[in-house]
Amino acid sequence: MMMGYVPDLDIEEDDTLYPFIRNAEMSSLSYAVRETHWDRLWLIPANLRLYSAEYELAARIARSDQMLLNRLSEGIASIAEHFDVVILDPPPALGTISLSVMRAANALLIPVPPTVVDFTSTTSFLAMLYESIGVLEDRGLPINLRWIRFLATRADEQKSMQRELLQIMRNLFGENMLRAVLRDSAEIDNASARMMTVYELEQPVTSRETYQRCLTYLNAVNAEIETQIRLTWPSHADRLRAEGVL
Repeated sequence: MMMGYVPDLDIEEDDTLYPFIRNAEMSSLSYAVRETHWDRLWLIPANLRLYSAEYELAARIARSDQMLLNRLSEGIASIAEHFDVVILDPPPALGTISLSVMRAANALLIPVPPTVVDFTSTTSFLAMLYESIGVLEDRGLPINLRWIRFLATRADEQKSMQRELLQIMRNLFGENMLRAVLRDSAEIDNASARMMTVYELEQPVTSRETYQRCLTYLNAVNAEIETQIRLTWPSHADRLRAEGVL
């Protein structure tokens, strides 16, 4: 919706990944790529009808059609030459679509709010992910990730429990945890309520100080993620050395 489309009004089932996953005769995902109001940002939309693919995939895979987990990877490959970065945003569960995303991805970014419930959920997810990766590898479908990083989000370091959990996360995840923290900000909530990002606000909704702090958090997180991406690009090795990253 933040990209200008109302999923269950503007998007039909055939506008999503579903036809490509369902039809082995289709060779490209280009039919589903849509322009957004962001310059050079394109979107393959989804809506609730995509859940049909979840059940259909599960049923067909159960009948020994395991290579269906490669369909998304094939689709991404069919359009990859047109893009620098492809972001895959699966539902927070290890269903067949999420496993297809894991097969297609070469990196994994996991946001973790520093609360007891979210931290516990993340550790459970990692345990299930580890088990699922093992099963896929046993069946000749390995997961090849260049990096896994954890990002602390909606953090409020004024709260002692969140400070303690942040330290636990840093100790547990080590170098796999991004140094930058996306702190909680009223400006993010205000922008979201307007179906916008903070970058699109023409002026601060709260105060200029709050707005500037929020931009600082966002820019730091985005810069670190961008660096992680560039580290996977051989063409950027010399530039990264010049910047002192390598």
